[in-house]
Amino acid sequence: MPKLPRALLERRLRNEEEELRSKGYSFHSKALWADVNIPTVLGRETVPVAYRYDVNLKAKGFVRHNKNDDPSTIEDHQVQVFILESYPYPNPDRRLGAPFRMLWVSAIFHPNIAQGTSVDGPGIVCWDLLKTATKLDTLLGILMGLESLIGHPNTKSPLRFEQCIDAAKWFDVHPEYLHKK
Repeated sequence: MPKLPRALLERRLRNEEEELRSKGYSFHSKALWADVNIPTVLGRETVPVAYRYDVNLKAKGFVRHNKNDDPSTIEDHQVQVFILESYPYPNPDRRLGAPFRMLWVSAIFHPNIAQGTSVDGPGIVCWDLLKTATKLDTLLGILMGLESLIGHPNTKSPLRFEQCIDAAKWFDVHPEYLHKK
């Protein structure tokens, strides 16, 4: 499996961080260089993480506080992006293959993103759907893919969590919510 030398990976990430800043993204990065246990769509997985990015995303999404309420619009989201030591190369030896993992932190009402860890949810993101939205070979591509997923949920493929299934059903019945300004 190809892998960039550590110094080259760090230089690449610094360049990608500059690109994020130039596009107005707000984030904090932390070098970890350690194994981290992260929940994924296939269960928990321990992966070798080089860097963790705590990112604030701006995209139109929804939250629902009570099961019988209509969801309300939310524009601010928090997510953690874990860059694996193999980045930017996929790792076919890993169950998910991708050279990154994501953990949703904030509240959200979405069929493909589980409620965030800050509100006692699992924070799982169906990153497989991101692959259809954009190239995931840079931090910018990953974040743009997340923004696209937030605004364009796939109701035909919800995550297995009750709230995600409820969101899929709700948006199927109320598609106009996805097109409100």
